[in-house]
Amino acid sequence: MKKIIRLTENDLARIIRRVINEGNDDIIKIPKKFKALRMEIGDESTPSEIKKLWNKYVLPDTMGDTPKLSSFEDGKFVNADGKSLPVSAILDELNYAFSDEEDEDDYLVEQSTPQKQAPLNIKSTYEAIRSTDKQKYQITINSIYTGPDDGYNGYMASIVGPGTYEGKELTAQNAAAGEVAAKYRNSLYPNNMGPIGYDLSDRGTNVIGGNTEMGNFTIIRKIK
Repeated sequence: MKKIIRLTENDLARIIRRVINEGNDDIIKIPKKFKALRMEIGDESTPSEIKKLWNKYVLPDTMGDTPKLSSFEDGKFVNADGKSLPVSAILDELNYAFSDEEDEDDYLVEQSTPQKQAPLNIKSTYEAIRSTDKQKYQITINSIYTGPDDGYNGYMASIVGPGTYEGKELTAQNAAAGEVAAKYRNSLYPNNMGPIGYDLSDRGTNVIGGNTEMGNFTIIRKIK
């Protein structure tokens, strides 16, 4: 008796990609946490396909502020500005692009929740867990500011830990020299003399965070 196997459209797409890319070592596995992206392209893809998706779906949402992806070298994507970007960061942004409706609902819920957390202490250092890799980081608050419209707490902070941001290691030196810090100093202070660090804001009780790539930091203790 013959056995009938039913294949979905996604199953067929994955089989075709595997045949086309047979012998190609540059296969990118899509982690299960990127549900929206896996629904769109399956559980694996190629650098060329990821680049096409990035340039088609992510770039239009950034109004030209984000460069195109130009190549894939040594396990990392390289954009048109020559910056190396980790695969996880690219997949995270693509997953966000394919789950706009879900993320918008989460954003609305988050914004409607009152923020009761008192500001963190300036010049204090905290130990925190980063949401993107579950590793421990040290966050030093260099300055505190308040949003002009909604009164939220914002921070310029140095972040030191095992991970990366925009292809650079998270060190105190890179935080000081980062583009975010430069833009912040140039816009608010004369002669580039303003506070330095990465731009973070309150996300809930004992939680502060940045953009999608940076993720959130859950504070577990104050070091000093």
